[in-house]
Amino acid sequence: MLKKDSVLFGIIIGLVIPFVAYALIMEINDLIVNKKLISLGEDRYFEGFTDALKALTALCFNVIPFQYFTRRYLDDAMRGMVIVTVVLVVAWVVYFDKLPI
Repeated sequence: MLKKDSVLFGIIIGLVIPFVAYALIMEINDLIVNKKLISLGEDRYFEGFTDALKALTALCFNVIPFQYFTRRYLDDAMRGMVIVTVVLVVAWVVYFDKLPI
């Protein structure tokens, strides 16, 4: 069994949460776009969020387990999650460097 307070556990959580959050954000975005839930005026509808914004929002979901680990003093798990989050943020900056959010 994987220990809850380990760097490996933090790395796994730090990877899983953003990918699950991104999938949920994509589904919500598709629902809004396909159902034309947001009208912008005469025959104009919201075309969806940019990929950069969706990815950045998904990365922000790592704050939830970060707070959980902080309140329970799971320092090693927090370290693993922060390492992964920093790597993902660097990847986000490199990939979306010239694109407007």
